[in-house]
Amino acid sequence: MTDPYKYDVAFSFLADDEPVALEFADRIRDRVNVFIYSERQKELMGNDGIDQFSKVFGEESRVVAVLYREEWGQTKWTRIEETAIKARLLEKGYHFLLMVPLNTPAKLPVWYPPSWIWADFLRYGIDGVASSIESRVQASGGAIRSESAVDNTARLDRKLAFKADLMNWRNSREGFVATNEEVNKLFSDLERVAKEASDQSARVQVTCARDGVQNCTISSLGSGVSISWGHDLYTSDTLADTRLKVTLFQNPSEFGRQPDIIKQTVYDADLDLSRQAGWRERGGKRRFVKSSQLADDCLNLLVSRITGLIESR
Repeated sequence: MTDPYKYDVAFSFLADDEPVALEFADRIRDRVNVFIYSERQKELMGNDGIDQFSKVFGEESRVVAVLYREEWGQTKWTRIEETAIKARLLEKGYHFLLMVPLNTPAKLPVWYPPSWIWADFLRYGIDGVASSIESRVQASGGAIRSESAVDNTARLDRKLAFKADLMNWRNSREGFVATNEEVNKLFSDLERVAKEASDQSARVQVTCARDGVQNCTISSLGSGVSISWGHDLYTSDTLADTRLKVTLFQNPSEFGRQPDIIKQTVYDADLDLSRQAGWRERGGKRRFVKSSQLADDCLNLLVSRITGLIESR
């Protein structure tokens, strides 16, 4: 019998979360057939975008994995994808859909049943969620291809090629210049989200103080998040021994005391699998984020801290 599905899994995501989608795809592409828009542009070129996307997410994919943030469904293309998904839900039920919340704490759309299963990315990371996607494909009648020696060799080749490109980039002036441009973009995004947050609230005013190209701080109601960029050991025109440090702090109640450090996270300048610059968290799950998403994460960190302090009083 002919397989009714063109793809085993289609990923729906915001533009800033493409690096995460690419990492999921890299884990499973040798075993299942994957749809990611940026990789299928040549196939879709010249066709009606709305019609094509509606078909992919409404009919042609056995499983749809949504990398969810609250902004998903509000952009042009994710709105089209959401419409197709919701129409399919009415006819087919929820078994084809896997929600993967990326926010901290995890959030789901209001129309998604709270009792229905979702994939905990923050707990299980890329590999754990990739396994969940494969399980959902299999449960939906799809076949998981066994990886052959050739598949394993191809995966190894991709990994080695990426590592070589990354090393060359990190040791080049080109990488150093690109990262400084990314820092400038991050600080501009922090200024933007601070203004947008303040415009939305009469009681929570977020200030942003920027010190050239190395330091930026957002703060409100006695709490703050500082972002500093620089070398750990020496100055050079490469990315050796550089780091981006994100520090959540609380201003002390006593005058003259240094701020209390609540949490600190360090990021390295890095590339995603499409060779776009961004930031990778040191340690833990080593997640990759673009600058615009990191700016949102910093604001969420600040707001969560303030919310926790208010609720504890």
